[in-house]
Amino acid sequence: MSCPDKHRYKPDARESALLFLRLMEAREMDKGKPMTRARLPRGTLKDLWKREKLTPQFLEEVHEWMLTAGWTLVDAGSTFAAVRVDAVLNWPRVSLARINDELLQVSNGEYDYEQLEHLWASETEEEGDEQD
Repeated sequence: MSCPDKHRYKPDARESALLFLRLMEAREMDKGKPMTRARLPRGTLKDLWKREKLTPQFLEEVHEWMLTAGWTLVDAGSTFAAVRVDAVLNWPRVSLARINDELLQVSNGEYDYEQLEHLWASETEEEGDEQD
């Protein structure tokens, strides 16, 4: 699609998903192996999709197109993760059976959440990431 001022064209959600797929294809070709997950800093997506701001509505629309291609997009705060849906389907499933008694206490308004405070993630050093 051509635009009179090509420096101002902003790809729509479908085109943005295609650009993401092209980026993954290029990475796969470069490394010689399929990608199942990727970390995408917010700035990278803004540059890829020619956006000053990644609005929730735009991200939702792009995500819908990505799902069509078998990818899911996860907003992780300052960065995003893209994961192949078929990879997620192979992850272990978690059952509520392990905490049924506690969930009954929650339903009755009797659960002591104080005992869970230690579960909040603490600030940790970033683990070494595999780079392009």
